Amino acid sequence: METVAGGLNLPVPTIERWIRQGRIPIQRSGADVIFTHAALEKWAATHNLPFSLNGNQADDLATRSPRFPGFGNATGKGLSPGSR
Repeated sequence: METVAGGLNLPVPTIERWIRQGRIPIQRSGADVIFTHAALEKWAATHNLPFSLNGNQADDLATRSPRFPGFGNATGKGLSPGSR
């Protein structure tokens, strides 16, 4: 989660709130929340938000968010929000 928030230059609680509100594009896989790089890039552009991740950040996004049951994270080729 921190990686995605950092890539958007926003605080983690804002990303978590937007997930709950359905304002940011996600996919769910069980208890996991998955962001894809392409969807985030497009969404950020349409909302005039900066979005950038370095190559290592895209691979370092796997954990579960203990604060929000159901807002865990997954990895893959897409972006997954990672709480560190």
